[in-house]
Amino acid sequence: MNERDLELIRPVRYRPGGVQGRRRRLGLWLALGGAAAAAVAVLAFLFAARPLVLRVDPRHARVAIGGPDFHLGENYLVLPGKRTLEVSAAGYRPQRRTLQVARRGPTPEVAIALEPLPGRVEVVSEPPGAEVAVDGEARGVTPLLVEEIPRGPRRFTFHLERYFPEERVLAVEGLGRTQRLEVRLRPAFGHLHLESEPPGAAITVDGRPAGRTPAEVEVLEAGSLVEIAAPGYQTWRARLSAPAGGRTRHPPVVLAPADGRLRLESRPPGAAVTLDGLFAGTAPLELALASGVEHHLALHLPGHRTAERRVRLAPAEERALRVELVPELGEIHLAVTPADAEVRVDGRAVGRGSTILRLPAAPHRLEVAREGYLPYRGEVLPVPGRAQSLEVRLLTAAEAYWQRHPPQRAAPTGTALRLIRPRGTTFTLGSPRREPGRGAGEVERRVKLSRPFYLAVTEVTNGEFRRFRPDHRSGSVAGHSLDGDEQPVVGVSWEEAALFCNWLSEREGLPPFYRVAGGRVVGFDWEATGYRLPTEAEWAYAARVRDDGGLLAFPWGEDRYPPPAVVENYAGPEAAALVPLTLRGLDDGYPVSAPVGRFPPNPRGLHDLGGNVAEWVNDFYAVEPHLGEPLEDPRGPAAGGAHVVRGASYLDAARSRLRLAARRPASAPASDLGFRIARYVDRPGGPQ
Repeated sequence: MNERDLELIRPVRYRPGGVQGRRRRLGLWLALGGAAAAAVAVLAFLFAARPLVLRVDPRHARVAIGGPDFHLGENYLVLPGKRTLEVSAAGYRPQRRTLQVARRGPTPEVAIALEPLPGRVEVVSEPPGAEVAVDGEARGVTPLLVEEIPRGPRRFTFHLERYFPEERVLAVEGLGRTQRLEVRLRPAFGHLHLESEPPGAAITVDGRPAGRTPAEVEVLEAGSLVEIAAPGYQTWRARLSAPAGGRTRHPPVVLAPADGRLRLESRPPGAAVTLDGLFAGTAPLELALASGVEHHLALHLPGHRTAERRVRLAPAEERALRVELVPELGEIHLAVTPADAEVRVDGRAVGRGSTILRLPAAPHRLEVAREGYLPYRGEVLPVPGRAQSLEVRLLTAAEAYWQRHPPQRAAPTGTALRLIRPRGTTFTLGSPRREPGRGAGEVERRVKLSRPFYLAVTEVTNGEFRRFRPDHRSGSVAGHSLDGDEQPVVGVSWEEAALFCNWLSEREGLPPFYRVAGGRVVGFDWEATGYRLPTEAEWAYAARVRDDGGLLAFPWGEDRYPPPAVVENYAGPEAAALVPLTLRGLDDGYPVSAPVGRFPPNPRGLHDLGGNVAEWVNDFYAVEPHLGEPLEDPRGPAAGGAHVVRGASYLDAARSRLRLAARRPASAPASDLGFRIARYVDRPGGPQ
């Protein structure tokens, strides 16, 4: 350094108020201003803030409140308004909540408890593969990581086949932490030494292969199903056990030779099979036979000879055997009507009409059929060495119908009823104007009867009626009793007779003919098959119409009067004390009514239609001529003040009253007026 250089370095006088000083003074003023502003802000916050008590669990949780706040422990100062509160802690689920801080009022208190996070447990077992359940809920197979386990003591259970179940209780920490649980399972099996004769047999334990004899196998202490099998021998099976964790030896197993298999068929099939005297089933079937032994087979089939066979099979041999059975035949001489009807035996057509059936001596289904006839179905049993005869006559539907409806049947009281089949017969009710003795009400009416019906053979007796009305008494006339059990009931009204008919229907379970309300007859059910009084047309048909369609004038079959002999119970000399007019020389032996059925029946087998007592019929009385188209199954007027009475009685001897065409009205009981019952065979529309 030279003198010139020294001249360039000259001292400068220090001045404290220079640039640096000015900077320091500016910083100081700024600091003082900031502090003053902060102090103002703090004063403003303290003036506006509201107190808040906040309690959180856990206590170390971090709390964040939106906006400025000041706190000391659980006490906070926050500005009024809506504030967002966030609370969080490691190992817990965070919470977020919105608070509304009021400007005035009591200090609010808020408590928040965070939910601990579940824990995880790593579960390991020896051996692995155990099924794991936590508090009874299956969670998987070891090894596994069990997640989402709530905090607290939890029960872990372990199950593995062939091992004892185990249980552990673990205090799960939760808080998202992972714990480890290890368990060693105790075996529930022991070791069992097995040998067989012959050796080398396959062993299975509880269905799983376990080697060949001789071998040591694992079996449960509680018992395992052990099978030992070898070709040509029967499989040996037993439930064996061994102490858990121990070893034991089983006595040698001697295998028996295998059964043979026989597939047995019979021709025809279905034969019953006995094996060595014991029932074994029905052929075809498969039999297991002990090998090396002779067995006795017998096959039995009805209608065939018993077949016997002897069979011996080698071990594991399979054989098929078919046995042809020899039939034992019997003859059925079958007569068939109509001659072209088809005959089927056991569902197989064998011809038409009469034939000789040669069949095995066993039950057979026999069917005979032809269009338009009802089929015959039955069973036949041929007998070996003997011929049998069978007649089959097919019936039309109408013939079968009438077979089910006998020509005579009995009412519940025992009264016999005769079947009447008019078959559409047309005849005339009433009588010609010039007929001697004709009454004013006997106007002629053309009628036709189509609907078949039953009509009582005799009039209803006192004994029968008293089963309906026990207190009924028919009384007497001039000291002569009308009240005998076998005498016809008299002194009954038309309505009492109708109610008796409904009583009979109820006893037999038939639909009632008479409609009744309040104990009075208010109408009829013409489709009903219950008991009733005959219509006037039915009574007249049964009493008057001959088989050739002609009409009888009197019950004795001749047009002349008086009767030539005693034919009915009329007023003869025996009734002279009762009535002024009698039939001379015709003493019937009964001054009043006779027991029913004491006089000969009419051509239809009906008693007392023309005498003994007069009879109520169902029709209301009216005089209505009709000579146009015949009235079919007429029912009489729909209403009226009196009912029709038909037939003479023990008080009658005049020609006008003995005529079968005679009719008169009545509305009250009388000592010579009774009734008989009728009923339809079926509802309308049946066979005629």
